[in-house]
Amino acid sequence: MQAGEAEGAAGRALPDAWGPDFLDAGRHVEESSVPLSFTHPERTMRALRSAVPCAALLALLASPLAASEGDVKYRQHTMKAVGGHMQALVDILRRDVPHTDHLPIHANALAALAETTPKLFPPGSDGVDTDALPAVWENPEDFAKRVDAFRKSTANLREVVAGGGSLGPAVKQVGQSCKGCHDNYRAE
Repeated sequence: MQAGEAEGAAGRALPDAWGPDFLDAGRHVEESSVPLSFTHPERTMRALRSAVPCAALLALLASPLAASEGDVKYRQHTMKAVGGHMQALVDILRRDVPHTDHLPIHANALAALAETTPKLFPPGSDGVDTDALPAVWENPEDFAKRVDAFRKSTANLREVVAGGGSLGPAVKQVGQSCKGCHDNYRAE
């Protein structure tokens, strides 16, 4: 043993930070009742060997549930954002507000959010508190076609806004693509 080291259980050298004062701090507790102890590293390692796999198993079992709940909430927030941008566009077109300079903001946001839509419905995200019907996962090809229609309609809207074209038909096309999904894949 070198200078500056303390002797632990079984005569092993311990670093200074684990010196005699540190080891003596818990000696008032009967040593045989302490499952994790610096004075009994063998017991500590044995307890950790069984605790670590148990903790890992619990984490694995809980993670799909947590992931699906997180996916559902994220999807709901994203869809609320889509609805907010769509309503803002409609308000501008109806001249309820004078913010025509905001049209590109909302059109770009809708197109960007539409690009995320295919990833918003992963398997297992049909959990608690969702309006998404099981048909989303039962009819993935049809659902994907409807999502693609939404993506194309928002991309077209973005182009129309950027090019100064007629907004009415482009906004209507986006609304119809939303309805195409909601009629078949969303609980009302």
